Amino acid sequence: MKFKIDENLPVVFATDLKAAGHDAETVRDEALESAADDIVLAACDRESRVLVTEDLDFANVVAYPPERHQGIMVLRTRFQGLGALSAFRRLVIPNLNAPVAGQLWIVDDSRVRVHKAASP
Repeated sequence: MKFKIDENLPVVFATDLKAAGHDAETVRDEALESAADDIVLAACDRESRVLVTEDLDFANVVAYPPERHQGIMVLRTRFQGLGALSAFRRLVIPNLNAPVAGQLWIVDDSRVRVHKAASP
């Protein structure tokens, strides 16, 4: 699976994903720091990458409908940055055999909530 780690997360998130056998880049790798959310998400979609972020704007399913994207993971843990790494390692990495495309994953300290596209 392919991932893009947003600028609000440490590079170690990409390192962990690579160690687990995934393709992971950071927003910094493409010089997209400070780019508008739409530009970051468009780069993810163009590259078929799941966005991993702490930016709560991406949890807005009206602004960013999950079915239109390759996948979005929003970390809403008590501690940010490196503090979120424990939950990511425990709850996300072992479950990456599940489909992510077209879904919004909200990751908190103890669980992952998955929002899928509404059925017609």
